[in-house]
Amino acid sequence: MVAIADGSTPPWMKLTALCALVSILASLAGWPGSALAQSREDFVRALAGDWLSQSGNFTQDGERCALRLLPSTQAPLPLQNANCSRELATVAAWDIDQGQIILLDMDGQELARLGGNQLRLNGDTIASNAVIFERLNERLLAAKRECVYLGYTSSCARQDELAPPRIEGPVQVKVLTRANLRASADPSSDILTVIEPETCVTADRCTAGPDGVWCRTDLGEQEGWIKKQGIRLNRFPAVIFANSCQKN
Repeated sequence: MVAIADGSTPPWMKLTALCALVSILASLAGWPGSALAQSREDFVRALAGDWLSQSGNFTQDGERCALRLLPSTQAPLPLQNANCSRELATVAAWDIDQGQIILLDMDGQELARLGGNQLRLNGDTIASNAVIFERLNERLLAAKRECVYLGYTSSCARQDELAPPRIEGPVQVKVLTRANLRASADPSSDILTVIEPETCVTADRCTAGPDGVWCRTDLGEQEGWIKKQGIRLNRFPAVIFANSCQKN
């Protein structure tokens, strides 16, 4: 299912994404066998870079596990890790297998298998522990180089719409997409409920983390956290809530 991070996708977006996928598959079908040889190189080029764990499962001394996936023509490919613990403490290499990333130790033993896209990877370790990585600072870089959409619309958000609300006391903000209200400012925390578009909620605090800005909101009898920005269609940055409840 095509979805926006901490939100969901309306039917017309699903149809658009399906048509795009069909088009891509059709174009690959017309390529000779060399397309498979190129796919590994494309995967490596797209996924190499810095990644940061989005859960506390593998932290060390309070710091999140960080991986730098290095490009190489060798197999497996080298990587650097910092502050990783438990199963990922010995991760030393990575590779591509059937469209997925596998993390390996120095002896080539598989430690974890991940799927996803250029912004977010998730999967499980060999001990069946969930692991989520997001590209470090990718959200900030994306905001500088391309349009950040205003909710489900085709309009690009202005700079003031990208910024968190000014909170000198409780303020009303309007949710623009379906958004997950989470127990804490962490994408791996429990989902308390799903907020529907055009819903106004009260925000009383915002905080910036490695994965973006989160604001604490009050939804009647429930209090939790929602993200300021997310990714729609697994590719395009989008603003999840507006900084006021004014009508468009």
